[in-house]
Amino acid sequence: MTNVLVTKLKDDYIRARADKDTLKRDVLSTFIGSLQTYENSEQGMRELKDAVVYNLLQKRINAYNETINHLKQVGRDSSEQEQERDVLQQYMPDNISEEELRQVIEGIYLSLAETGKKAIGKIMDNLKKDYPSRYDPATAMGIINSIINK
Repeated sequence: MTNVLVTKLKDDYIRARADKDTLKRDVLSTFIGSLQTYENSEQGMRELKDAVVYNLLQKRINAYNETINHLKQVGRDSSEQEQERDVLQQYMPDNISEEELRQVIEGIYLSLAETGKKAIGKIMDNLKKDYPSRYDPATAMGIINSIINK
């Protein structure tokens, strides 16, 4: 588990322990543990890459969001879960703008041999590889459809 993002997570965990920041310490400890479990599983037998870590971060953030929404629906306090989610959220990269996403998709589309609907999978594969967790998939699909249906 040696990459820049994992190193930052571990360093921040150590700093949170030293600063007695129990919220950050506990959230990072749990997440780092899940990374180690993933890395030791069959699925993750190779070194964790930032894209995989971002994907796992996004899944954990989505789980927090679901819990928060549920708690709000039943009239319960969700502030603890919101704080925990926010700890993880700070490690996510900023999303690219819709205009930048459009330019990227157009560039990918023009570079492909496939056209029309056959290009959708290739475009999405390129986006996932080059911009992991940095765009909204629904927005990307809308842009792709507008481009291929010109």
